[in-house]
Amino acid sequence: MKPAAPVMSTRLVMCSLLERALTPCFVIPTVWVMRLTQRELETYHEDGGIAPVRAFGADEAAHYRERLEAFERELGLPLMAFPEKPSIWSKSHLLFPWIDEIVRHPAILDAIEDIIGPNIRVFHNNVFIKEPHSSSIVTWHQDGAYNGMSPPLVVTAWVALTESTPEMGCVRILKGSHQHGLRVHVDRKTEGNLLSRGQRIETLEDADVVDLALTPGTMSLHHSYCVHESRPNGSGKRRIGVMTTYFPPHCRYVGTGPERMCAALVRGRDDHGYFDDEPSPAAAFGAAERAAHRESCTRYIANVTSSDNKQLPTAKVVNG
Repeated sequence: MKPAAPVMSTRLVMCSLLERALTPCFVIPTVWVMRLTQRELETYHEDGGIAPVRAFGADEAAHYRERLEAFERELGLPLMAFPEKPSIWSKSHLLFPWIDEIVRHPAILDAIEDIIGPNIRVFHNNVFIKEPHSSSIVTWHQDGAYNGMSPPLVVTAWVALTESTPEMGCVRILKGSHQHGLRVHVDRKTEGNLLSRGQRIETLEDADVVDLALTPGTMSLHHSYCVHESRPNGSGKRRIGVMTTYFPPHCRYVGTGPERMCAALVRGRDDHGYFDDEPSPAAAFGAAERAAHRESCTRYIANVTSSDNKQLPTAKVVNG
């Protein structure tokens, strides 16, 4: 398969321009600016997740929220209530240019790069909305439960477009849980559970629970094996977040699904060719965008969310 065209890192471009201006032509220095602090990186690897990390300003978050809610006004109903399948709040970066902008935002990719390196693909994307006083929940689970990625170098970025507090049902992680590997999940779909299969971990170890509270424009980052949940929104305000999972292209899908997976290359290059590319949307909810969305979601459903897809044999039960 022909390798995907490389996507240049913004910070490498800026460093390159600066080097050319300040450095004699025969010297090629290495300039690298870390987005995350050393302590944030240590906490990520020790605890499995960190927050808050600044993604963009509150004004930019308000802009993205307005774009989303303007589309909802056109629909005449909330995004997550739109009945068409596949769900338009899943892999929304293929349908809406402003979601694609968030997914490809340089500050977000810089933080992801600090964790997994300069070559980055997008495994999945969701827009999660909890309406005021909503009973919607997400049960204790791992993002890597059914995605079949090896090695499991998948990072989830949860970007807040509104406040996300404990009262509003922010993401909560089980501290250090990623260090125990892949857990056995059971599928039990219940009303209000935002997970497609109702997947959950029934046995948890005794560990601290950390609320990843956020303000607009900040994000949390957590490991694919980090056990996490979220509770109902008990507030009178909407909780809106854009969740994206990123991975380096040397990872492979080794799950039990039948389809070849799609994944957008958002930074760097892919010299491995394990995934088909996904296009950026040129228009919001256009015919070409909806076709690309349907194709990618069909493959994702077959390989990840379908009940026919099984967990990897490495999954285990971790006792308390």
